[in-house]
Parts: sequence; structure tokens; C-alpha cells
Amino acid sequence: PCPPESCKSAGGAWLRRNLLHGRQIQDRPHRQISPLHKRFASDGVVFIGVSVDQKKEAWMKCVRDNGMDWVHHSELKPWKETGISADYNIKWIPTMYVVDPKGRIALATIKTEEVEKYLSSVF
Repeated sequence: PCPPESCKSAGGAWLRRNLLHGRQIQDRPHRQISPLHKRFASDGVVFIGVSVDQKKEAWMKCVRDNGMDWVHHSELKPWKETGISADYNIKWIPTMYVVDPKGRIALATIKTEEVEKYLSSVF
């Protein structure tokens, strides 16, 4: 199942990940995810960008410069030291997850095409 712990968004608000079950994708490859966000956000898919940047300024600049208008999270630590990496057993970056309505990880992949195929089959 999807870990239910909270994480902090770029705006400083706390997100309880279990409240997003059924609508959540965790991402990092923003240039690849942007078209998926444009296509599926209106269907209720919530995209959450998880950054492994260690400097907030660089992270926020990337978000602004690339027009990434979805929720973002970073612990500002090396990726292998983050709680979210441990919670999701992340072994490779980028890694993307789709969490189903029951809070189960429906898809874990490094391929954007697989996320698109899965979402297309659901929506």
C-alpha cells in the first residue's frame, strides 16, 4: 500500500498522502510529465512532483522556469537519505507511481509511456 505519512509541499502546506489515493502520481521528469498533466488533470488525476534538489532556490527556479503548476515536495536532502525514498523503496530516479483509490500502488515505473498507457486505460 501507499505509505500514509504526510509530506510538505513547496508552498509549505502539509499533504497527507492517504487523502490523495486514487489520484496521485509521484514524479520527477517534469518535461515528460507536463503533457500527462495537461491531458489528465481535468480527469481528477493529481500530480505530485518529488524533487531531490538539495537547494530550495534551485528547486523553486526549476518549478517556475518550467511552468510546473502541480503540487511539489522536497526534503532538500540527497535522494537516498529522504523519507519518501525509504517509504516507496525508490531505487532509481526518475521513478513514477500511480496510487489507486484503495491506496495501493497500481503502477511503479521509470517509463512515462507506461504511466500514459495506464492512465489512458482508466480514464
